[in-house]
Amino acid sequence: MLRRNRSPKEELTMLLTQHEKFLDRVKRKLPKEHKKIIDDERKSLNEQITAIKENFVSNYEEKIKLFEKEKKSFEQKIKKLERTVKRHENKIKKRTLKSNYWNAKNERLELENYVLLNEIEDWKEIYIIQHEEINDQEKRIEDLELEMKNLQVNYWITSRFVN
Repeated sequence: MLRRNRSPKEELTMLLTQHEKFLDRVKRKLPKEHKKIIDDERKSLNEQITAIKENFVSNYEEKIKLFEKEKKSFEQKIKKLERTVKRHENKIKKRTLKSNYWNAKNERLELENYVLLNEIEDWKEIYIIQHEEINDQEKRIEDLELEMKNLQVNYWITSRFVN
């Protein structure tokens, strides 16, 4: 038998027909009670042969091209999804940086607020001390004015009676 380049379809049908011939030889040698098994096997084999003849893909190149096209499509989808994931990761990083920035700014403002509150408390204490000092001076002035009036009255009285 000459060998030639057969298509996969031809190769499979050739193998299955050889198997069919082999089943015929075995069936002749078996007793009658076991021939049912061979008949069932032969039915299955015939179904396989018809399936190959009817449904076999004759043009692998088209299927390969289609597969490559689908593969490229999936690769593009994967790249697109990877870009989307990268974009989302960058957004998350950006928002994290913004959050850190605002947290740091908030802490700085809280510290400034604390410093200003302390400064206000210090100014309050200074104001209270100055106000107390002013009150004390006003009291002294009042006391001095009163003493001066008393002295004037005393002077007036003494000057009236002495003269």
